[in-house]
Parts: sequence; C-alpha cells; structure tokens
Amino acid sequence: MNRVEHIRQLLTLGLSPASLDIEDESALHAGHAGAASGGVAAPSALINVAARVLLAQQPLDVSMKAPRVHHGGSPDITYVEPDANRDDVAQLTSRGHTVATTPTLGIVNVISCPGGMPRDKNTCAAMADPRGHGIAMFSND
Repeated sequence: MNRVEHIRQLLTLGLSPASLDIEDESALHAGHAGAASGGVAAPSALINVAARVLLAQQPLDVSMKAPRVHHGGSPDITYVEPDANRDDVAQLTSRGHTVATTPTLGIVNVISCPGGMPRDKNTCAAMADPRGHGIAMFSND
C-alpha cells in the first residue's frame, strides 16, 4: 500500500466521507531540513525561514537574514527583531498587538535543496544563521 492509499484508508475509516480527493504534493517539500534553538521562539524562527523559502520562494540567504516575528500566546506580546519593517509593526499595533523589540528571535541552521530529492547538487545550499556563531559546512560531492 502506498502513502496515498494509506491516507485514503485512514480518512475513510475515521470520517466516512461521501467523496475524497487526495493530492500527494509531498515531493514539493522534499529537500529542506532545518533546526532551531533559542527557547520558546525557536519554532517561530524556523517557521519564519521555512515560510520565506518554501512559500515566498525567497533565496535561502535572504530568508535567513530577514527580521523575524514571534507571538507565543502568553504573555500577549508580539516580539520583533530590531530591523523589522516599520509598516509591518504599525499594522500589528493598529490591530491591537502590543509590540516589543528583542535583539534576536532564535538561531536557525538550514539545508535547502529546492530542486527536490533526488537532489540536483547545484541547487542545494546550507547556511548557519548570521545571528549565531555557528558554521555551516556543506559539500556537493
């Protein structure tokens, strides 16, 4: 049984849908791995980078350097890094957010192969967060 058939079986048993269409788009997400540190903001930092690379299709280096945003729920404060776009901060404030600036929101290390897997070695990149002190080593061999 392949992945789609397995998902179809589980959903049919659990939900009994009248109609079920499943599109396996997992290949679009292959080739990206990341890890983050920095306490409660680490998951937000990783998602900030992943969303820019995968959804906005920004280059990895641009995504890693971009200012990050984090709202953990409690306390009800939206944290932004110092270089956050002033218009974005104004939008958050106008929507009732209490906004506070913090020096760094998480440290992220990423390997990205937008060409997917099996990878095209010329499309892969690895990067250590410029906010941290780490070293990303990567070989196309």
